[in-house]
Amino acid sequence: MPVSGNMEELRIEAKESDEQYLIEKWLKIGKRNPWIRNACDPPFTKESFYRCETLEDLYYELIKGNWCLAQAFYFGNIAFINQVDGGDEWLVIRNELPFESITVKYFNFDKFVDFHNRIRKANDKTLKKLEY
Repeated sequence: MPVSGNMEELRIEAKESDEQYLIEKWLKIGKRNPWIRNACDPPFTKESFYRCETLEDLYYELIKGNWCLAQAFYFGNIAFINQVDGGDEWLVIRNELPFESITVKYFNFDKFVDFHNRIRKANDKTLKKLEY
């Protein structure tokens, strides 16, 4: 599938220490979620998080579907944690703010890029109100 825009624009670099800090926060947030906290096969741990190198990588991982409960992917400071065993319902967290639940199968790549750009640029108040 052709990619919209320059792939270099879709890369986000982060320091490893920043990533580890965010993963710890995302882990705590996920364990407060009534669905994610029940993950047991495998359990929800730091190893549940997979770093995507590009937005395209993130999209294609999420769109595969049939992920185990609490499988998590992230790109930069935005994480997606699966809330349904074998499903496609993702808790979305930016930094330390969980604000949305999405089903990725309804997004084509361009719409997903647009979604990601809007949540990346929105302020926390806008995200909390789901007005991004």
